[in-house]
Amino acid sequence: MSRASLPSLAAGIRRFDEFVFGPVDARVCAWLRMGFGFLVFLNFAGLAMDFELWFGEAGAVPYEAARSAIDPDTITLFTLLPRTGTGLLACAAIMLLQAFLLMIGWMSRFNAACVFIWLVSLQHRNHLLFDGEDVFFRLFALFLVFMPIGACWSVDAWRRRRLGKTLLPVEAAGSGWALRLLQIQLALIYLSSVWLKLDGKEWLDGSALWYVYRLDDVFERMPLPTLLTDSAPILLVSGWLVILVEAFLVLALWFRETRWPALILGFGLHLALELTMNLFLFEWLMMLALTSHLRGEELARVVGSVKRLLGRKTAGVTVGD
Repeated sequence: MSRASLPSLAAGIRRFDEFVFGPVDARVCAWLRMGFGFLVFLNFAGLAMDFELWFGEAGAVPYEAARSAIDPDTITLFTLLPRTGTGLLACAAIMLLQAFLLMIGWMSRFNAACVFIWLVSLQHRNHLLFDGEDVFFRLFALFLVFMPIGACWSVDAWRRRRLGKTLLPVEAAGSGWALRLLQIQLALIYLSSVWLKLDGKEWLDGSALWYVYRLDDVFERMPLPTLLTDSAPILLVSGWLVILVEAFLVLALWFRETRWPALILGFGLHLALELTMNLFLFEWLMMLALTSHLRGEELARVVGSVKRLLGRKTAGVTVGD
């Protein structure tokens, strides 16, 4: 390597370091914390309705049977916790409480870590119940642990302000490496989806969506006209549009010029899937991850608009209303 190339190499390393480890806007992290806390609360609530069925000894998969179905060395709190009905009820209550506390930002980092441990424990207790959506839930929680998620829009920030403690500037509240990992994970999800679609013939010849439209247990929310579900040309074009949008999102989210078109296409894709397919919270989790590419000032304008809207509505309410 010549001496002339050393300055450019050093500049490249410096730009990479700034990109990965540069300061992060706390408003973005706070938004992700609130959205994830709400989604994981809904996730836990759905599991809690049949908690004994899925995780109890008299349920579908007793503890020892679950251990034999997966690697017995996987870590789960259910190895240590009581497996009685009362113990399971207590676990469900604690899970829901910690998801709520994460959402409002009380002991934010601690509760994010606890939510991550609960997600790992649940998935290792009954591996047969979960899928890729739950893996992303688990990774999302892990990334939040290392973000400044309580620096603003949280009970933690409110308590520090009441105690007179110095608050970090929201525009540069900490290192952004964990946020970058979340964004990279999102890009890898789209990239792997495109790769798998191109690896088979179903998405290339248009038959993939034909099969999807006939999965009554999944594709049941919004009935579509047979013109869309039975037309080979429409199915072929629709399948390729999905591939092209996902491929576009892999790179376009990272550049200022293409970020907003990518966000609009990404939200459109996931809203269409949410309206037509029953995939529980996966589409909402993906849309929340997409908002990790928003800027703090953009989120602040949205929050300010909501506050002004609520303020006008509150001001217009009288005692007789």
